[in-house]
Amino acid sequence: MSNPLPNDPGYINRICGFGLILAELFLQIQIEEKCIVVLGEGLLNILQIILNSESEKSIKCVCQVLKLTGVKLEEISESSSKKLDELFSGLRLIMVYPDLDPNLRFIIQNVIEMRDSRWGQNRTEQSSCDAAPVNTDGYDEPVFFGPDGKVITEEETSFLHDNIPLSEDIEDYVW
Repeated sequence: MSNPLPNDPGYINRICGFGLILAELFLQIQIEEKCIVVLGEGLLNILQIILNSESEKSIKCVCQVLKLTGVKLEEISESSSKKLDELFSGLRLIMVYPDLDPNLRFIIQNVIEMRDSRWGQNRTEQSSCDAAPVNTDGYDEPVFFGPDGKVITEEETSFLHDNIPLSEDIEDYVW
């Protein structure tokens, strides 16, 4: 697949923006609680096009999208996993460029480490038993958490709201 106008900043901005939108669609639109495979495969193709331009902005965009969608992209199909392997091979090649910005090298290394650690799935599985219960009542209500990370009930929230005076200098409570 050829890459038209790879050095045009306008083109790079548009294709990066499109990649980010496609990533959001891939994550948000589901059928029967499963991601739409064709969106994921299209996203992988767009990421390859973006990575081929090898600009700093495009590399950051690829890393951002991979952080956002990597775990789901791994799951959609075997071919998607192979395309991800190709993307990560490209990122590893870019990392060895001697004139690569150290911050960009760090960003790439971070994404590579995330994939190597299975996108942090081990930590999520261990802490899943401590997770707050999911509201299944069919309506959305705000959820507040205490300093210990546990959910504060609606009654506790009302008590705090009624008994803690509001200050004009809100930073006394927030920071």
